[in-house]
Amino acid sequence: MDEDTYGAVKVYLRQLGWALDSLPERDRDDIVEETRLHMLARLEAGRSLESLIAELGPADRYARSFIDQMEASSALASQQPFKSWAVVARRAHRSIVAATVLAATAGLLVLGLIGAVPLVLKPFDPTHVGLWVMDSGGFVIGKARGGPGDHELLGAWIYPLAVLDLLAVWLIGRRLVLWAVARLAR
Repeated sequence: MDEDTYGAVKVYLRQLGWALDSLPERDRDDIVEETRLHMLARLEAGRSLESLIAELGPADRYARSFIDQMEASSALASQQPFKSWAVVARRAHRSIVAATVLAATAGLLVLGLIGAVPLVLKPFDPTHVGLWVMDSGGFVIGKARGGPGDHELLGAWIYPLAVLDLLAVWLIGRRLVLWAVARLAR
């Protein structure tokens, strides 16, 4: 291998190290060393530097794949919902899976908030808060006037149903996010 090629490999590896700066030093050094050995083996086997760098891609993009993998693995290992959700949110612009799960969990959050409204408001105004069938034919969840043709359907059952709604939203959202992180970790 000529000196120019070796110099170009050193530059690529230096850029890779800089791009991996957010990782612990040991992990960063392991990745750079493994990449160095891979590059040297390919070059010694007759591969051109240009084709090798084209295969790996720019150092910052190559580094991003390692960072993404480590973030996803860490989130899965910790089982912390907000850490997992943050991984999904950071990847939403690059992954259809992450974008879809992010949108779905936002929708679930809205459903959870809608279910929580009666739970919070009913103790303060039990006669006007609940699940209402309106005289006009519509439904209202939350606070309603309670006119002559309107009637509230659930009464005190709104409390356990609202808690079940919140629990279901939490569990479904958590499963979705963990599934997405597992898919992204591949």
